Formats: sequence, structure tokens, C-alpha cells
Amino acid sequence: MAEIFISYRRSDSAHAAARLQLELQRIFGEESVFLDVTSLRVGGHYPAILQRELDRCQILILVIGPNKLDAQRLHESDDLIRHELEVVLARDDVLIVPVLLDATTMPDTSALPRSIDVVTEFQAHRLIHDHFSDGVKTLAEKILRKELSAVRVATNPDEVLRYYIPGHGKKEWFQDHDISPEMVVIPSGRFDRGSSPQDEGAKPDEMPKLGVDILKPFAVSRFTVSNQLWRSAISFWGFSPRNYALPKKFDQKELNFPVVDISLEQAGDYVDFLTRLTGRKYRILTEAEWEFAARAGTEGLYSFGDISPQRANYGRLRESIMPVDSFEPNAWGLYNVHGNVAEWVQDRYASYDSVPNDGTAHEPAGDMRFGRVIRGGWYGSSAEDIRSASRDKICPTYSQFYVGLRVGCDV
Repeated sequence: MAEIFISYRRSDSAHAAARLQLELQRIFGEESVFLDVTSLRVGGHYPAILQRELDRCQILILVIGPNKLDAQRLHESDDLIRHELEVVLARDDVLIVPVLLDATTMPDTSALPRSIDVVTEFQAHRLIHDHFSDGVKTLAEKILRKELSAVRVATNPDEVLRYYIPGHGKKEWFQDHDISPEMVVIPSGRFDRGSSPQDEGAKPDEMPKLGVDILKPFAVSRFTVSNQLWRSAISFWGFSPRNYALPKKFDQKELNFPVVDISLEQAGDYVDFLTRLTGRKYRILTEAEWEFAARAGTEGLYSFGDISPQRANYGRLRESIMPVDSFEPNAWGLYNVHGNVAEWVQDRYASYDSVPNDGTAHEPAGDMRFGRVIRGGWYGSSAEDIRSASRDKICPTYSQFYVGLRVGCDV
């Protein structure tokens, strides 16, 4: 969910700010909206908590009442509103929304300290007392759906609507059911799929480099599917993948390891199970979706710059699979897109000369005798074979000790 910080002057707009928090919490959840009076716990260290909330907020709402923030106080060096505005103005990733109450107008630029006078240039939203709730709903729709391209997701089983900002998977994710994967929302966009001849480690099947359009946001699991999720589906919910039997020997310490030794058919059975369980359409990712999500807006060989054993499990440096939450995630919140275990995608393996450029899969329903693509590499792969562009293939009916699954779904 979006992290919202409400800044206000108690002598100017305390009642409206509290009401605004309640209305926004109904939309985004209680923990997503910070207001100092109601959000601080007894014994909390006020300066530290305030700084933490300012550092993590994505949206700052500045409530301006009839006294116009008592603008003269903003010139005091220790004024809290001035401090809050200076902190977020120093960042380039915070949306600042002035909210004007009733007939209030913006303070004059000349009345504000130079360090914060730019706030008068931001587009304001007006809240009228007699239509307050409707005004807050309009505010949420404007700043999230239109300005931040956020998407509304109804999470089962309670069908509560929440907004999620595509690409903010490090901070926010959703889960449809307690045994379904945690999902992050991936933005739409355009990217260059594959490699150029001059790219280090580039292979012929990664060329030619192809511009691909991902036409709408979608969701991807933060982690590869774990043994815990897979076994829970089988043990408690009657999930029965084709030609599959649980290993007779299993160490409980491996519950948080990726499930492996699953064929593409069995992976398909799992996403069909998730669809029945949650009512949302789950699927195996297309190859284009996988690379787009793995790159997370980057264009280099890896999603985080140079590769190292501190960032990925590869090259048989550890001789075994590691837990699904090992290492740091990429910029969109996905763990282990490089190494550890390879991941099934829908596509039939083919040259990029013949694949679609709209993010859809290449012959996903084709003859199962032909090779299907796996992505990401595994703990035995070389550094060049876990690049964002690297591809491999195996028979879709085979299950291998190094191949697992990351799922996707519509939002």
C-alpha cells in the first residue's frame, strides 16, 4: 500500500486532519496513513518515529486550513511543518499534495521560507466540509491511479480494495490467501529484451535485441514458490499435480527452500489450483514478462550491477539451493532472479526472430515434445548464465533438481 504522511498545523486544521486520516485508512489500511497524534504509541520516541515515517513516505499531504499554516511560524528554524517539508522536498520520489479546506487559498509564496516556498507550485486538492468523504475518495483516485499509476487490488477472501504502486515491491505486496504466494505489482512499460553482440557473455539465442511492450501492469511472486507453499497446497487443500509424489525424505529445515523437481505440466497444475483457490487468474509468466520483471528497469547484465557471491547463488560456490528470501531483492522487490534455481516460463524455445513483441508467450500451447524456456539460471550456473538476458531450455515433461517456479497473475 502507499505510505501517506499527513502534515498539518494543530491550531489550523487538527480536526480535519484526523478525519482525513480515518477516511484514507478505510481505503488504504490503518498502517498506511501516518498522523502524529493518533499514530504515535505511548513511550515512542517522537523525533525518531517522525524521521522514520518521513523517510518511508511516498505521499505527503499538507493540510492547509483558514489560518494558512500560521505561515509566520514557518520561519522558526525548529518548526515541525517546515522540517517535514524540507525533508520530503530533498527527495525526488515523494508526491506532495496540498489540501485546501473549504474556501482556504494557498499561502503567498513571499510569506514562506525560501527552503519550502516551492510547495505553492504543487497542484492542490480542495476538501469541502459537507462533502468530505466524497472529496477524499476523489483525492485517492487522483493521486494514486492517475498520478502514480497505482492499481486497485481486491484481496481474497475479504475482498478489501487496496491501492498498490507498480514497481514498489520492496515496500508493498499482497497475498490472496495464507497459502498463496506474496505478490508484487509490476508496471507496464517498454524494454529491450535480449542482448546485443557487444554485450559480455551474449549468446546467439539472445539476439537480435528486441523492443517489447508490456501493455498493462501485472503481479509476480516475490519469491520462487517454496516447499512450504507447495506442500501446504497438497496437504491441506487437495492440490494434486499430475504424476507427482511428495519426496519420502524431507528435512523440515527446507520448508523455505524453493520447490524443485517439478515439470511444466505440474507448474501449470499449481497455477490452476491458485486460480480456483483465490478466484484470481494465476499463470506461469511469459518469457518477456519474466525478463521485464527481472530487469526491474535496468539495462545491464544483471539487475543490480556487478555480480558477486554476496548477491546471488551461482557457480557451485555453495553447492546447494538456498532459501527463497536469500540475498537482496531487485529494485521491484523480486528475490533470486539470478541463480539459486531456474524458473519455468510459458514459451516454446525459439529464435527471437519469430517471437511476439507485445509481452505474450510464443506458442504456449504448442507440442509438449519441444523444449520450453527456463530462466534465471541455478546455483550450478556460471555468472554469464544467470544474466538477465540468459536463456535455457528443457523438455516440458521433465522435472529437474534445479528448476522451480515463480508465478504471475492479473491485477
